[in-house]
Amino acid sequence: MSGESKRIHSIFSNVTSGIITAVLTISINICVATFIFSGDKLSAAFPTGLALTFLSSIIVGLLLLIGGTYTSTISTAAIVPAALIAVLAQKIVSTNIPVDDILPTVLMSIFLISLITGVIFYLMGTFKLGKLGRFIPYPVMGGFLASVGWLLVSGSINVMRRTSLPIENQFDGLFNPATLQHVIPGVIFALILIILSRYIKHYLFLPVSIIVAIAGFYGFFYYADFQNIDAANLGWVMSSFSNNEVWTNHLNFSNVRWDILLSNFSTILVILAVTIISILLTIAGVESAVDTEIDLDKDLKWSGIGNIFSGLMCCVVAHHSLPFTKINFQSGSRSRLGGLICVLICLLVAILSISEVVSFFPKPILGGLLMFFGFGLMIEWLFSSWFRLNLIEYCIILLIFITIIFSNFLYGVLLGLVLSALLFVIQYMRISIVKHIFSGSSKRSNVARSLDKQDILSEHGNKTYIIVLQGYIFFGTAHGLYQTIKKRITDTSLVTPTHIILDFKLVNGLDSSAFHSLSKIIKLNNTYNSKLLFSNMSDSIKGHFQNSGAINQSIPSDSYDFYSDLDLSLEHCENELLNEINSESLKPQTINDRLMFWFSDQNVVNQFQNYLEKRNCQKDEWLFHQGDASDCIYILEKGQASIYLELIDGKTKRLAKVEEGSVVGEMGVYRNEIRSASFRSDTDCSFYILSASNLEKMKIEHPNIAAIFHKFVACLLSDRLSHSNAILSEM
Repeated sequence: MSGESKRIHSIFSNVTSGIITAVLTISINICVATFIFSGDKLSAAFPTGLALTFLSSIIVGLLLLIGGTYTSTISTAAIVPAALIAVLAQKIVSTNIPVDDILPTVLMSIFLISLITGVIFYLMGTFKLGKLGRFIPYPVMGGFLASVGWLLVSGSINVMRRTSLPIENQFDGLFNPATLQHVIPGVIFALILIILSRYIKHYLFLPVSIIVAIAGFYGFFYYADFQNIDAANLGWVMSSFSNNEVWTNHLNFSNVRWDILLSNFSTILVILAVTIISILLTIAGVESAVDTEIDLDKDLKWSGIGNIFSGLMCCVVAHHSLPFTKINFQSGSRSRLGGLICVLICLLVAILSISEVVSFFPKPILGGLLMFFGFGLMIEWLFSSWFRLNLIEYCIILLIFITIIFSNFLYGVLLGLVLSALLFVIQYMRISIVKHIFSGSSKRSNVARSLDKQDILSEHGNKTYIIVLQGYIFFGTAHGLYQTIKKRITDTSLVTPTHIILDFKLVNGLDSSAFHSLSKIIKLNNTYNSKLLFSNMSDSIKGHFQNSGAINQSIPSDSYDFYSDLDLSLEHCENELLNEINSESLKPQTINDRLMFWFSDQNVVNQFQNYLEKRNCQKDEWLFHQGDASDCIYILEKGQASIYLELIDGKTKRLAKVEEGSVVGEMGVYRNEIRSASFRSDTDCSFYILSASNLEKMKIEHPNIAAIFHKFVACLLSDRLSHSNAILSEM
């Protein structure tokens, strides 16, 4: 296709989609106005309400085309909040206030709702708060929308009646033949749309269905030899009105009943909440339907500006239309032209021929459309959700729906939030706050100790019990931690731990009940002469713990302690355990004693020592640096040293502490690689060094001694691997 052909095709697609979406937008605007301004006491303002619905979709639609993310967005008067505004309007009517006060009070409620909604949208967009809507519990949204669907269905019956009734009496006389003959055609139309929409996914389905239904309606009246005036008198179509009625100002501030508005303040809050949910769900749906990432905050901001302007004129809330934007996209519109044509057509209809257009739409078609959208919401959340939600979540939706239908939206909202919070607590309680449990036999500190000390720690390390915690610790999980520790500390088949370490590195926070559970754990440990160590506890959590009153004078100060990280707490436990054992094997002072522990043969020790060189160094002296050649193996005889990782920014991070009798640097020598870390003395030290050259010399002169040393290094490395495997097996 040539460039010119593509341009012509693009223009044709945009014009076609603009006309189609304009027809749909006009239909919905009429539905919304009919829904709100129905009944004897509100119908007088129907022409004005109709104009206001057109203005809201025009203003918001134009601003979203100018500043919105997606270029083909279509906006209409929002049908979900309109359903609740209709409920509010009927509540105002039912208060039996003077007739002259009803319309001004209803219009003022719309003014406040639209204006406040616009401000909320704008602030959410400005302060990047659009993502907060994603935290609304899914069952609460489902219960909301299913209830709104019911309102649309019940309200559609009132739209189709020959004479509308107050909302509390809208089902009165429903099965009278005179009422049924007006309602049944609309119900049939809605059911046909529901059934066909499951099989026909083409974007022309809805507009063609409306056109065919209107043609069928007038074909029937023509065949029955009725005139349009007869259709209006019989209640099948809207009565015509003049343009003067359209632009009549019914908002007389002196007649606004502020006391009535104040008594319905909770309903207004619910409408605002539902409107926010509605736009967030709609934008998310648009994003999925057109496969385009939408800047939620940007669209909220421009929707807010549009609703502020339209709200000042008492227009109803308007925002993105998911089905119509999807139709615009499927028809091939990829520019703002399609949306602009839709807006312009709506504007021309509002200015020139709104009365003629409205009186042309049959009531069964308008009511059937409302019923179609209402049934769609109810099927989605009361039927389809059964197959994709678990039983508890579905029951919450059902309870919210029943509560709202038989009580009100506020109680349904509160019930939904309470049940969702309770469900969250129950589900979160099932997630263990215990990430890992280790014993001191497998989980060791980063202190390189001599083999004899390692053997002691392997044998007696189960006296240290390590619990790595995670998540948020609250009343639902804190007691479980207490029970876990109690079960371990009272298990007579295992040695009673002398130290219990709780690591808080992965903990997000604690509530006050958790602090008291920690206090109970300290007391339990103290009863069994076990010390509790807290590691990686943040300063804020530690401060709240100490100020909570959970630690008092009844708890000995030496029964618990705090450490900045898990490694330090492990080192403390190991040191105390080694001091407790107090074995003579822990006191070798000479290199001969250490080598005898390794090789168990004095002749081997004597020959091996001939290849060693002794080196003394002062405190803070570097033995080698990261990146140096691996030219020797170090055996620390006296003193203490540390292994460091040199970072890119010039800083260092200590990886391990090295104690007497430890071997350092063997990996680099055997693998013939550069040093992977640096080595520095912490105190005055003495080392015995086996150089790489002497190791090669040993292989030639005393291969048997070299083989024994190779075996020793292999055992050393296998012990480290076995230690790592033990840790993994306990995870």
